[in-house]
Amino acid sequence: MTARFAIPAACMLTLTAAAAGAPPEAGDRPPPACQMKWPFPKLKNPTIIDLDKTGDRDWWHFEPDQDVVFLGASTPRTLRRLQTEGGRNIVVLGGEYRPQGPATGTLYFAGVSGAVHVEGALIDNADAGERDGIDIYSAPGRHADLTVQNTRIVNISGHRMGVHGDMVQTQGDVGRLRFYNVSGTTGYEGLFIPPQHATRSADLENVNIRYTDGQPVDRYTYQYWFLDSILEKPFPIALDHVYATERPGQAAQEYTVWPKASLLRIGAVRRGNGISWPHLPYRGSITVGDPPGGDFAPSETVGIGYRNACPDNTPITGPGAVRSE
Repeated sequence: MTARFAIPAACMLTLTAAAAGAPPEAGDRPPPACQMKWPFPKLKNPTIIDLDKTGDRDWWHFEPDQDVVFLGASTPRTLRRLQTEGGRNIVVLGGEYRPQGPATGTLYFAGVSGAVHVEGALIDNADAGERDGIDIYSAPGRHADLTVQNTRIVNISGHRMGVHGDMVQTQGDVGRLRFYNVSGTTGYEGLFIPPQHATRSADLENVNIRYTDGQPVDRYTYQYWFLDSILEKPFPIALDHVYATERPGQAAQEYTVWPKASLLRIGAVRRGNGISWPHLPYRGSITVGDPPGGDFAPSETVGIGYRNACPDNTPITGPGAVRSE
């Protein structure tokens, strides 16, 4: 397989129809502003995988020192998953993921040695049953970072006696968790990132979650789950412009976030529409409601044809020719 297009080693990242070899059509999106807080990980001689040319393949194995860039397909991808095992630094750029059939997670990264960076993706699990949006765990002895940026994860479903569907879940040791310009809807849980496994820190900025219409099916569901109990050692969390919604008749500080307000010593505290954890190493707060300007990652800015005009930010850096699969 060959790469759909060559990505320059500097200047602007552009994933458009023009990049795929077709001229842009009139009425295309206006040139985007730079919407990156977190840079791509440095990649050396990366393998470029064009998802337009991988057929029905949904699983890849990589060597521990192998860097990879997945280029989102030009049509919605309906295979049941995109799953990797191994690899050093892995980037997923753009694309619309509407899986069908059972799987653990729509984007699943196992045994990562360095970092995973998901940028500009649209994940819609409406036809996927109960499952997660993104799952990650590190290679033994490693603490891989996860960055989810300019990404929309919607229609997550699950229930307490079955699959605990989450927008994002860590399933093993990780390093830094970073979320920027992330929007989602869930019928069960949202960001499930407690220190059940070693976790170094989490940074959430411009993140909003709401409940999926017609769901949830369980009495209690949680959009942000940070710490299971006082028996766990909390890791630092930064919250900046983070929003949650509450179900009718259920106060968000008790039924939308965890640790909830009724837990002694570690429980949430609500003042007005702000929820914080003054007894934990969490900086900032979660606001109950929707962002005044709408979703941080609306559907029209992510997915197929994703673009992000950020000077000097490109997923391919370092020496060596670009390889392709």
